[in-house]
Amino acid sequence: MPSMLMIGKALKEEFPFDDKYRFYIGSDEENGDYVSFNRGMEALSDAIVLWDLISPQVRQEFEGFVRNEIEVEWNEFETGGYRVTVEQTKRLLEMIDDIDLKVDRFVDAPGKVLPEHYDFVSKRIGLHTGNDRIGRMMTNVYWLKAFMRKAVELNYELAFG
Repeated sequence: MPSMLMIGKALKEEFPFDDKYRFYIGSDEENGDYVSFNRGMEALSDAIVLWDLISPQVRQEFEGFVRNEIEVEWNEFETGGYRVTVEQTKRLLEMIDDIDLKVDRFVDAPGKVLPEHYDFVSKRIGLHTGNDRIGRMMTNVYWLKAFMRKAVELNYELAFG
């Protein structure tokens, strides 16, 4: 699974936690210090799916921003992946900031689809992988927001790839 990187000079001191499941703090000759969000690209895809549940129009805007502003040829690293500026990260955060509040109307506390919304949700995004899918997606998006907020706070660009 492609990850998302936050690249910076002193990340080992600035990034508060190293969690092998979500975040990995490392260093190499090419990037220097970096923090990898192992599920970053999955979380970005999850945000797109959740927006499809809430508003197909907003999903198109969000997906269009990712495809047209970030995943463009001139923005690609030689080694693959895409650079995301601090301003682009801020824009992504604005677009997903309240997504969990909007999804909450369809799910209970653990993130399972409420019975009265099951047909609608199933038709809109499919639930063939199980009813806990939305809960997993919401968790991924929660950590995506935390990762991007930290990048903005530290004024670091991201790399998707």
